[in-house]
Amino acid sequence: MPVHPRPGVTLPVDRALSTYMVECRWEDQFVRTVRALAALTGEGVWVIDGDGVVWDAAAVDAAAVRL
Repeated sequence: MPVHPRPGVTLPVDRALSTYMVECRWEDQFVRTVRALAALTGEGVWVIDGDGVVWDAAAVDAAAVRL
């Protein structure tokens, strides 16, 4: 699936990335979890939603993210 960043999201170019698959039934719980992960790591954390949209984890919108 092709991915595309939301407006304002900048992805790293020359950096190794780790990926994790997460499933969640509730958007609001998912958003709280990824925002907490982003705050705890102090590093860039991104989310690729079900439509291939890349979000900054600190700015995921529960009303718009597609799980």
